[in-house]
Amino acid sequence: MESRFTSLEFAAPRIDFEIDVDAILAKVPANATSKGVIVGAALDCLRARPDLAEWTDERVLAGAGVPTQRPGLLQDIPWSTYVRVIVFVARLLTPECVCVGLREVGKGNYGAFGQTLVGRMLFGTLGRNFGRVLLMGPNGWRVCNNFGEVKAEQLPGQTARYHFIGYPVEIVETHFVGTIDGACTWLDVESELLVAHRSEEHVVVDVAWRYRSPDTSGG
Repeated sequence: MESRFTSLEFAAPRIDFEIDVDAILAKVPANATSKGVIVGAALDCLRARPDLAEWTDERVLAGAGVPTQRPGLLQDIPWSTYVRVIVFVARLLTPECVCVGLREVGKGNYGAFGQTLVGRMLFGTLGRNFGRVLLMGPNGWRVCNNFGEVKAEQLPGQTARYHFIGYPVEIVETHFVGTIDGACTWLDVESELLVAHRSEEHVVVDVAWRYRSPDTSGG
C-alpha cells in the first residue's frame, strides 16, 4: 500500500470518462458480485426527481437489461447488474454527463447501507465521528463486493487516504467517490476529494474534511 509519504499527482475526480459498460465489466472477475442495497439506492435516487417519476423500479430494471424484481438489501447480485443499473440511472439523472450522474447516484449508498443490519453493526456505534467512519469505510466495500481491496489510512490533520485496488477506475472516480460524498452529507461534513493513480488497478483518493457546524462527533 502507498504510504502517506509517497509522492503522487492528485487532481479532482474526472468527469470525462467514456462509460462503456461492457468494457468496465471486462475488467472484473466473472463471478464478481455486489449487494442489492446498492441497486436499491440507485433506484431511490429517482424518487427525489419528480420530473422522472414515470421511471418505476420495474421500468428502470427492464431498461437496464437486468431482472425486474428489486433485489433484497443484502442479496448477492452480479456486478454486471449493479453496473448496468447505476449507469442507466446516471444517464437519466444527467444525460449530458454520465460521470456526473454516477457520482450523484453514489451519494445514496452510505445512508442506504448504513440502515441495514450489517451497516448498523459497522457504523452505528461511531455516531457522527467522521474520522472513525472514514477509517471503518473499507469494511463497507468488503461487505458489498466479493473482489478488490479497499484500504484506509489516517493522514495528518483531518485527512484520510483511501486505496482502491482491483476496481475499474471509471467506477472509483465516479460512483465510489459519490459514496464518500454521501457519507459527508449524511454526517454534515464539508470535504475536498482528490484522486491519484498508482496504476490502472490502484486508485488513491484523499479526503480532507471538516464539520459544517461545531464538532458533533461525540468523541
